[in-house]
Amino acid sequence: PAMPQEDFDGLRADIIRDGYVRDPLVVWKEENILLDGHHRWRVISENREALGDKFQVDYKSFPDRWAAIAWICANQLHKHNMTPMQKEKLIQEEHDARQHSVGASDGFRGNQYTKVVSGEIHHLASENPKANKIRKEIAEEHNITENAVRTAVEVGRGIDRAETVVPGFKREVLSGETKANKQDLATIRNMKSDEDVKRAVDDIRKEKRIGNWANSETRNRYAKIRDIAEQMGTGQN
Repeated sequence: PAMPQEDFDGLRADIIRDGYVRDPLVVWKEENILLDGHHRWRVISENREALGDKFQVDYKSFPDRWAAIAWICANQLHKHNMTPMQKEKLIQEEHDARQHSVGASDGFRGNQYTKVVSGEIHHLASENPKANKIRKEIAEEHNITENAVRTAVEVGRGIDRAETVVPGFKREVLSGETKANKQDLATIRNMKSDEDVKRAVDDIRKEKRIGNWANSETRNRYAKIRDIAEQMGTGQN
């Protein structure tokens, strides 16, 4: 999340007063890319004459950009100026980055591992050992349950799905401007119709739950498919 101007002004004042930068900048060693400390670096750049070289750099090695992204997400989760939804999104992004880093293109696919029933998130067992290992590692590192990681993945992907249809919704949810239920966001993640996504976002903005009509329409959709399949099977038109 972006640092509010008031917080940045306070950081700058502290650094100038102390005459040095207390926390080191973190740089990806192989690519020489700054990963953490962007605001501190801005203060250094704007006050180079006063600060000189009174700062430290911590170089970290990563095998690829996805591993670097995973580290950034994990590092951000230890900071305190975040909304609950920002934390959920970071867990999802860390999870997906780790999946990419070990060669998996997508951790949980569609409804294979998650479904929403009566407004509650139900997770099915994963058959991917790497996905299980990554989920377990993230849970242990952040002192949360594996189920909480799974939920965060579905919530984060629901936010991304909504953003593709309703630009700006992601910012609303992550900032806390729009209050959204985790189960509702997980429901959006699996919606195929953009119109359903728009309706769901509209309900969320009106502080309404979307689970009942969404699950009902999903059941009706499957029922129509089943009826068509049965007609084709019996040769009816």
